[in-house]
Amino acid sequence: MALTSNMVRNKVKTIHGLFGIYVLVTLVLSAYQTLRYHVKIGGWIEYAEVVGAFATFIVFLIIVIRTEKILDSSTYRLIPITEGKLYTANIVSTIVAFLYFELLNLIFTFLLNPVSFIRGLNSTLNDTPLSILLIMVAMIFAMFVLIVALVTLMHLVNSVGTTFLPAIGQKITRVVMVVLSIVVVSYVFGGLQYLVSLIFTRTQVFNSDNGFWVATALSPVYVLALALVISAVNIYLLRNWVEIKVKAG
Repeated sequence: MALTSNMVRNKVKTIHGLFGIYVLVTLVLSAYQTLRYHVKIGGWIEYAEVVGAFATFIVFLIIVIRTEKILDSSTYRLIPITEGKLYTANIVSTIVAFLYFELLNLIFTFLLNPVSFIRGLNSTLNDTPLSILLIMVAMIFAMFVLIVALVTLMHLVNSVGTTFLPAIGQKITRVVMVVLSIVVVSYVFGGLQYLVSLIFTRTQVFNSDNGFWVATALSPVYVLALALVISAVNIYLLRNWVEIKVKAG
């Protein structure tokens, strides 16, 4: 518990910096639109939603990259705990940090235009069955864990591979892994966005197709099961193959 709390505090510091940049960009952009096109202050919430969507992706990417780097750092690897506990604490702290950013995002959006925010929230709650909302929350959580597990797997494989490569090979491998991480996160985000839009469309065909809804309801379970399998592989690599990186000086 203490280890998880320490990781959360470190990641929250990063969140605060990124959130400050997000707020600054939103306010500057909104103020420019007001001065140039006479957009009402109440309309700033629209710019916050657009910038917030992009900021969410950036924050998630940065948090995930920081997450996978922890696993071979001497700062945490030399603590006398099992690799499984270290890995779990890392994942939990990442989830908490990301949820914290989303909470700050919601509060900021609400403050920009409380009436519009509440109206949109009520519309979503009234038009969408509770079962669909629960499925989407479960799917987002499962996809989050899956992305973290996948990016961590690529990092650990890279750590193992670079042990046997010359310096130039290590640099090339790192670049390739960073690109792959961005591609994986982008692809999964796109797939999640498509799934959300598909479910919220709720055409008459889907409403009458029980098989579709059963498959949709079980999809978070399948995704989470895959994430757990990948996590088991990560813990195995962490325990048996990944060397500790000691900072110089």
